[in-house]
Amino acid sequence: MSHSLEVNKFAILKVMEKSLKDLLRDVKEAICIQGMPGIANVGKVVVDFLIEYNNAKGILQVYFSDFPSHVSVDDAGRVKALKSEVYFYWDERAERNVFLLTGDAQPTSSIGVNVLSKNIANLLHELNVELVISLGAMPTDKLSGKYRVFVTATSADLLEEYGGLPGVEVLREGVVIGMNGLVPCFASNLHGIKGLILLSETLSVLERDARASYALARILWEKFKLNVNIEEFKNKNGLANSYNGDQPGYLS
Repeated sequence: MSHSLEVNKFAILKVMEKSLKDLLRDVKEAICIQGMPGIANVGKVVVDFLIEYNNAKGILQVYFSDFPSHVSVDDAGRVKALKSEVYFYWDERAERNVFLLTGDAQPTSSIGVNVLSKNIANLLHELNVELVISLGAMPTDKLSGKYRVFVTATSADLLEEYGGLPGVEVLREGVVIGMNGLVPCFASNLHGIKGLILLSETLSVLERDARASYALARILWEKFKLNVNIEEFKNKNGLANSYNGDQPGYLS
């Protein structure tokens, strides 16, 4: 039997508690919110908040040989290997199962990003996910007072449903870089899982943009009815006095 390049070149290690396998086997019609490290960490800030606010349980860690060649040290002095992580919780407001996908880094090579994204897509299929919502950034050279959100999706039906939301525009052309684009595309192409990508406008030079993250968090709260305490999100991210008006995407 011949082996593909991705098997020979890379190693992927998944770590899951055995006690969770039976529980996860019964999960149906789940959604997955993805927020990976990237420009201004726009999506990751939202997913990290969802994890903390909903006491989501860490169910899976994925270690990959194409992650950057360093380890992280936390504020307690402990050293940890870089990894992708999947969390799980039951969202009482939306009344549905929710998986949360994030991580410490994205792979360092184009092949690595493709390999890991395909592997994650296969994993979401095993977890009975029916919709992937990927949160990321749309870099721009100059911001206006309105934080715009762009949407692209794996089907015309999804674009019609979400492209008309207040403060949201359909992305007519361009590219979505990294796992934020590849995971929902692979999930759709390989397994028929619906994929939605929401990109919040931000400056590419920023390390963090809480206002851009807020624009995405509000969509999850309003459209998807997820348990996102908007006021707590603003307070936690220093936006308590920054929101102006009731229209999504508008921030002073």
